[in-house]
Amino acid sequence: MKKYLLLLFILVVIFIGSNVYAKVPVYMVTREGCPACETALKYFKKVNRNNSELIDLYVFEVFNSKWETNSEELKTVYDLIYESIGADPNLAQTPTIVIGNYNVQGFPKDESIVYDAINDYEEDKIEALLLENNIDISKYKYEFKSLDILYVTGISIIFFCGIVGLVIIGNNKKNNSQM
Repeated sequence: MKKYLLLLFILVVIFIGSNVYAKVPVYMVTREGCPACETALKYFKKVNRNNSELIDLYVFEVFNSKWETNSEELKTVYDLIYESIGADPNLAQTPTIVIGNYNVQGFPKDESIVYDAINDYEEDKIEALLLENNIDISKYKYEFKSLDILYVTGISIIFFCGIVGLVIIGNNKKNNSQM
C-alpha cells in the first residue's frame, strides 16, 4: 500500500507542478481613472482565476487622468508599443491591449475576442523591443492576489486527498475480502 501511495503522490506532484506551456504575455497600456481599463483588468483577473498558468499581465499606467505622462520611461514604453503595432500614438485610446500579433484599443464588448487572442498566441515582439531599450518590464508585471493562488492550491490539495482516500478505501475493501 505504501508503494501505491508513494506512486500516487509522485504523480500528483508532477501533475500539479508541471507547466507544459509558457504563460502568454499580455501588455496593457492604461490611464488613471479609465473605466474601460478597469473592465479589462477585471477580465484578466477572471482569466487568471480560471487558469493561473495562462497569462502574465504587464500594466503600463502611462497617463494620469489628465492624459499627462507619469514618467519618461512610461512615455518610451508607450511610444514603443504603439510603434510596434503600427498605431498613431496621438490617436490612442485606453486600454490598449497587445497579445502577440493581436492588439485592440479600448476593451471589446465581446470578451471572447481577447480569449481567442490568448489561445492563438504565437510570439512576443514587445518584450524584446522593451529590453533593447533597457526597460525592465518585470516591475510592470501585475501581481494577481495571492487568494487566487490559494484557491488553485486548495483545489489541488482537495483533489490529492480524494485520490488518497479512494486508494485507502480500495485497499481496505481488498483486505476485508481476503479475510
